[in-house]
Amino acid sequence: MSKKNELFNTPSAKAAWANVADTDEYRGTMKHQIQVIVTPELQEIIEGVAAGAEINGLRQDNEGNTILKAKSSVYTKEGEVRFGRVFDATGKDTDVNPYKNDTVRLRLSPFRLDNGSVSFFLNAVQIIEKLEYTGSGGGSGFDAVEGGFDSGATTAADAPEEISSEDMPF
Repeated sequence: MSKKNELFNTPSAKAAWANVADTDEYRGTMKHQIQVIVTPELQEIIEGVAAGAEINGLRQDNEGNTILKAKSSVYTKEGEVRFGRVFDATGKDTDVNPYKNDTVRLRLSPFRLDNGSVSFFLNAVQIIEKLEYTGSGGGSGFDAVEGGFDSGATTAADAPEEISSEDMPF
């Protein structure tokens, strides 16, 4: 690592988890973060940038994928809730948020810590491919079950009883 904070762009990778729309609070520190599945190309790049140092934020998921976590507290320190640097595939600013399984590119800043290890801080996110979610707003995703509960149907048991003024205690 030649410079302390040299920015670089990652190749496209699948988001394993993302939270840039809101902040995460951990031990009193507010941060935005994203986790991506590390491809062989990305692995080569981050190892080159780390120059043999231990890389913080790497872990294995349950499927055996290597996951890289990058985070930023810049916007939360400025009082912003949403991470302010999300771009579409054309490089234009967008209010759309990346989510799990979206294809993204990250702009990262490596930072060498006092112990010699390297962390990658999030500078920007570019959404390359957006996964379309069918369950939100476009129906429940469930088929109807005949004879089951119907919230729109009123039965005699649901109808209010007739109450006369003489039955009221006041």
